[in-house]
Amino acid sequence: MVNVRDEFVARGGLSTRPQRVRGAGHLERFTREALVGAAQEVRDGFIVMNVEHLSFLPPIGLWHRAEVEDDAEGHSELVMYGHYLELRRAQDSVLQNAPDDAPEGPSTISDASIGIEPRNFEPAEWATLHEDAPLPLTERAARSSLPPLIWLLSVPVAWGAAAFSGSFLKRLGEEAASSLISWIKERTARARGNDRDALVQVNFEVGDLITVSAFVPLDQDSSDNVNSLREGLEGLGRVASFAGWMSESGGPSEEEEVRLVAFFYRDSQWHLAWWATPEEAYLTKWFEQNCPDPQRFLDRPRLVAVDGEETDATKAMPLLEHDQDDALPGGQAQSRPRLD
Repeated sequence: MVNVRDEFVARGGLSTRPQRVRGAGHLERFTREALVGAAQEVRDGFIVMNVEHLSFLPPIGLWHRAEVEDDAEGHSELVMYGHYLELRRAQDSVLQNAPDDAPEGPSTISDASIGIEPRNFEPAEWATLHEDAPLPLTERAARSSLPPLIWLLSVPVAWGAAAFSGSFLKRLGEEAASSLISWIKERTARARGNDRDALVQVNFEVGDLITVSAFVPLDQDSSDNVNSLREGLEGLGRVASFAGWMSESGGPSEEEEVRLVAFFYRDSQWHLAWWATPEEAYLTKWFEQNCPDPQRFLDRPRLVAVDGEETDATKAMPLLEHDQDDALPGGQAQSRPRLD
């Protein structure tokens, strides 16, 4: 339960009144029905605050409730209530293979989709993405003139503890296995601001409130970026096994309340980056030292609001200077997938 003394209120961001998107030349307005739906999503889900929509960074806060207020002129606005997360230290860990006696995971995984924010493309280019996408294409929402180039692959978890041998992409279908990586590479090159770095984020959705994310970078300065992306996506089996364990174990305990777990692919390993509960975010020292430069994903300084004023996020986000609460998501149970 959130202490009301720590709660803050945000209003005016989404409204039925026309509003100009920062850095863009057009106005946006929302219907009241859309605002009601957004408020319900906050109440039912786990909606975190990210710096400049950079979802590979640990969340800085959580929106825990929301409501729609109407004024005398007939306009409505979404009012959101949130709190900041306390930043703590997590134990450095890498994912290992599933136990030898684990059953093999499903050979076919259905209902996977890929999403991106339409503002990353010119309208004509965005229209063509639907024509040859190797998976169903969804629109991501990030209110910014030019959001980060983060391709979101969403995979619902319908398995328990299991092993995933071989290429994980083949389980998403023949078309995904044969063309997904080249499609991402080609479309990234045709995006607005295509000199920026990009990421592929794979979200394993465990029920409604738990997400296990895997991040694979697409470094524009690397001549081997396609091979690295292929290696990471084909090697998602270890992350899928971890997500299946989270599903089978019934999710987080009352004491821990894990809601998000993030892994980052580097040097043929899946490194634990961070994990989050409704009150805290746990960051590994490995990720703090190996986190990609956020500026490479943006076309402007990354901004956050501090005491009502926007400031560079580099100056606003604290770094841990010593180990504390050395911990792993899911506790220390021996049945947990190997995190060594």
